[in-house]
Amino acid sequence: MSAIDRPYKRLHIYTSARLHIYTSARLHIYTTVRLHVALHKALHEALHEALHEALLEALHEALHEALHKALHEALHGALHEALHGALHEALHGALHKALPKAYPLVVAEALRLREDIFKEGPNYITS
Repeated sequence: MSAIDRPYKRLHIYTSARLHIYTSARLHIYTTVRLHVALHKALHEALHEALHEALLEALHEALHEALHKALHEALHGALHEALHGALHEALHGALHKALPKAYPLVVAEALRLREDIFKEGPNYITS
């Protein structure tokens, strides 16, 4: 190697080394940034999906509870009304049937008592 070639050789080594360092550093930064962005996207997506699932589950549970409670209250009220109405009608009907049959018996008993009272006179109350 001649004396003239030596500085070029050193310049070539120096330039190659600088280029290698610069390229490696840029590649490292580029790769790190890309990896960071990919990780950020993956985390964002996973978090979004998990929150979506949790919200959906909570909303489903809340709606289920509210609907269950509302239906329970409505059915309870309706059943109460229906039973009250049915019992009222049944009692009313039973009284209407029973009163005409009972009336002659009550009248007969009242007449018998009146007879007894007139027979006994004032002693009826004390006896």
